[in-house]
Amino acid sequence: KFAAEGSPHAIHFPRPMMDTDTVDFSFSGLKTAALYWLQDHTLSAMKLDAHTLP
Repeated sequence: KFAAEGSPHAIHFPRPMMDTDTVDFSFSGLKTAALYWLQDHTLSAMKLDAHTLP
């Protein structure tokens, strides 16, 4: 529900190797960025509560 109603531009995560024509890619930068974002943000900071979560 949150994904369907959310903004695709709300949180910026890196998209590595977008300038190459190969299919080689790595999720390591994305995983690190997601980890740091989650460490910096809590449910209360996102204005969510237990009643709005699935």
